[in-house]
Amino acid sequence: MTRHLLVTVFPVSEEQALHWWLFEDGQLVQTGCDTDPMLAAGLKLPAHAEDVRCAALVPSAMTTVRWHDPVEDATEKQVLAAAMLAAEDEAIAGKPVHVAAALAPSGTVATATIDDAIFRNGVLRCQELGFDPDVIVPSGWLVDPAAGELVEADFGFDRVLRREDMIIPDDPSLRDYLTAGETARMLSEAETLAALSRAGEADQLNLRSGIHARKQSRSMTALQRKALVWTAAVLLIVSLAIPLMQMAKYYWAADSADEAALQAATAVLGPVDNLDAAERQLDNRLAQENRGNGVFSVPASALFEALQQAPGVTVDRLGYERAGIVAATLSAVRNEDINPVLLAVQKAGYAITATPRTDATGTAKADITVRAP
Repeated sequence: MTRHLLVTVFPVSEEQALHWWLFEDGQLVQTGCDTDPMLAAGLKLPAHAEDVRCAALVPSAMTTVRWHDPVEDATEKQVLAAAMLAAEDEAIAGKPVHVAAALAPSGTVATATIDDAIFRNGVLRCQELGFDPDVIVPSGWLVDPAAGELVEADFGFDRVLRREDMIIPDDPSLRDYLTAGETARMLSEAETLAALSRAGEADQLNLRSGIHARKQSRSMTALQRKALVWTAAVLLIVSLAIPLMQMAKYYWAADSADEAALQAATAVLGPVDNLDAAERQLDNRLAQENRGNGVFSVPASALFEALQQAPGVTVDRLGYERAGIVAATLSAVRNEDINPVLLAVQKAGYAITATPRTDATGTAKADITVRAP
């Protein structure tokens, strides 16, 4: 939460001494008139970098404040936009101006118009002095008169006459003409300070709007940085925990499957120490019974499946040896015709040996053995 509010005069020239007021929690703690208000107020310290809200007051002679009747059956944005267009039309022709608008307490719409070049230069001057105002408001807007009341306010740098629908400089030569001789109530010092303490509020007639709106800071507070670090840590822990849990579930499932397989093998073979021993015993038993991968049909079917892909290759001899080995002699016009058959059998996962030769007629032959995995 911002505890400090620095209120300064909006600069309109170089090396201008600016009136300033420093409020802390709504109470005035310092005031002065210096060319560098931030330095004079002691706010150019790192400890105050994120703790100060700034508002600048534009003298009444530099702005024109007008009141406009709202457009019927329009949204708030449309009402404000229409009033700003009307204010631009009423400005001096050919002179670029900057216009801001706000809803007035009376239900009308107030606009403030200022020369665009003066406004741009003033904002740059503020930034050169080390502060970037959140709010730039006509000084007279801070005064809140009662209905039908004429109020005079003296801010030190600007004397203002304020009525519900009027904000003008207090020029003695024009006062009687503009007020028709009406007596103004002088704003007390306490009321003036109370008005200044409200300068940073968001509902002001803020000229720091539109194309001149203050750019939002992208820096994070210490609390936000701490929250970000904790969030990153939690995400890291979760991202590591998920694969670890998956691995644990996999190992638990594998252990359960191994245990179930061992129980099934024990029911057939009797007591066995582990799955490797059970697999060896089952292989031996199947071989003895001429079953399993060692049976003739297993490697032979793989060989004939490969031969279907090579019509030019024939089988001259086919035999079956012990340990589940099929021996055969393949013939073709060229050795290159036999090679695809050998590769297909090998790709199917079978162990294969081949000895190429050529017979007396020039026919390519290959003596092969095929064994199931």
